[in-house]
Amino acid sequence: MRLGQPGFATTIERVDGFQKAIRRNRLDPDRCPVAIGSIDVESAARRVEALMSGANPPTALLAGNNMTSIGAMRGLKRMKLVVPRDMALVGFDDFEWADCFEPQLTVIAQPCLEIGRSAAKMLLERIKKPDREPKTVRHKTELIIRNSCGC
Repeated sequence: MRLGQPGFATTIERVDGFQKAIRRNRLDPDRCPVAIGSIDVESAARRVEALMSGANPPTALLAGNNMTSIGAMRGLKRMKLVVPRDMALVGFDDFEWADCFEPQLTVIAQPCLEIGRSAAKMLLERIKKPDREPKTVRHKTELIIRNSCGC
């Protein structure tokens, strides 16, 4: 399952990438549900609790951002589920204290400083030339494997 914010281009792209990976690895899409709409810690926790209470709960979660990662961990803890023994968890966005979680959180990290620099540069270019063609810049992410994925 994947959690994220509805309507954001990043959410749409992450969901698309998630679904492509499911197909590429010949996984059953019915066993890999996508849940969009968990935009804060508590809503993510409730979403995870509802999912885990279902007839066929998943064995792994991919949270779309750091707030949903924290919420997923909170929901699992309230259900007395242990990460990674009962549930593998991977977050999107590394954050300063992800390695302080118990277990340490596996994440897909983005180069936030580079993203900010690119955004500022593009904004300045747009101010100088307002009719300039829109442009998309992509930065490489990095999988940081810690303990929460069960690896």
